[in-house]
Amino acid sequence: MKIKSTLIGLMLTAVFATPVLAQEVGQPTVATAPKLGEVKNDRTSWGFGLGYVFTTIPISESKFTVLMSELHYSVYLTDPNESVRTQATLGLYGFGLILPIPKVSVEMFLGDPTQDIQAKVGVGAFYDITVGGAAGLPIEVGARIKNHVDVSFVAVPAGIDSKRDYLEFIGQRDKAGPKPYVIYPFYGLFLTFNY
Repeated sequence: MKIKSTLIGLMLTAVFATPVLAQEVGQPTVATAPKLGEVKNDRTSWGFGLGYVFTTIPISESKFTVLMSELHYSVYLTDPNESVRTQATLGLYGFGLILPIPKVSVEMFLGDPTQDIQAKVGVGAFYDITVGGAAGLPIEVGARIKNHVDVSFVAVPAGIDSKRDYLEFIGQRDKAGPKPYVIYPFYGLFLTFNY
């Protein structure tokens, strides 16, 4: 009985003394949820975005335009609290908002995560394995706002044309248009939300 009460006393001392000792030594204690206005720097995040793709400016004269969606999962490859950090992203472009085209990319962010606006650059690749086989190498520049919203300009300087007319496949054209179905280079503007 005496040994049991001694063990319980030691365990209680360890439980209540550890946070105090950790604070005195400068070590982090129990993780807490961020307060309102604080930046939460997780190593992973989900994102969803919308964009518009075009071939020329003014956009009204573009021979190839389409609405795009984007869904992705990102993992920081470096410390998310650094002022220069890198992340890897796996996801899908939604061609015409709905057709899933797998994509992979690497992005670099410049600026402290607590800053309202940070610079963003990235490079990636996509390949459509479901409908037409289109592929490309997008280059991305833009800004991250409040560490959660990305505004990006994307350029795809070269790629592989689709074997099918996407606009006909998704019902925006009655019959297949003339080749090329995907015109390179093309450009895009995207707004993406990250959580």
